[in-house]
Amino acid sequence: MRFKLFCLMAATTWQLAACATEPQTRIAPGEAEPDVATPAIVSEPSFDEVFNLVIETERHSVMIGNAMHGVSVNMMDDRLDDGAEIYRVDHALRSGVRDLIALRDALCIQRIEPDTTCHSIQIPAWVMSPPDVEGTSFAEYQARSEWLSEIMQPYISAGCDVGRNATGEEMFCAVE
Repeated sequence: MRFKLFCLMAATTWQLAACATEPQTRIAPGEAEPDVATPAIVSEPSFDEVFNLVIETERHSVMIGNAMHGVSVNMMDDRLDDGAEIYRVDHALRSGVRDLIALRDALCIQRIEPDTTCHSIQIPAWVMSPPDVEGTSFAEYQARSEWLSEIMQPYISAGCDVGRNATGEEMFCAVE
């Protein structure tokens, strides 16, 4: 019995030792030994580093928001040429897609219906391209609006359910 236990322990030790050793590479005579970089030690950021990054990234959002406010004020100005409504349509569609991404991110971070809300949204190419109101037909704008209406539904539903539950207001997401 002792002999079997000894053999079992010896075999286990030999297997563990074999697993723990790194494979040896043969170096031909006259060949230099390869440079092996020491892996960098990644440390957790300090509270101050994280706090500074929070301030920096939120500052980006504020600056972009201020700039967008300036553009929005100008867009509503009567001085714009006739046909400015189509620019408003284009802007509203693109803004809607950006807001949808932000809504998706907020729902996913809070783990609200993650099976529905934590997925990539396939963004059409027109969203990332500069506006081309002269080259985009009214029918194309309607199709874009229908796409946004369809794709946003599960996210809107989840967000409105959360709002209704939090406030007790049955008409929480009513739009008139």
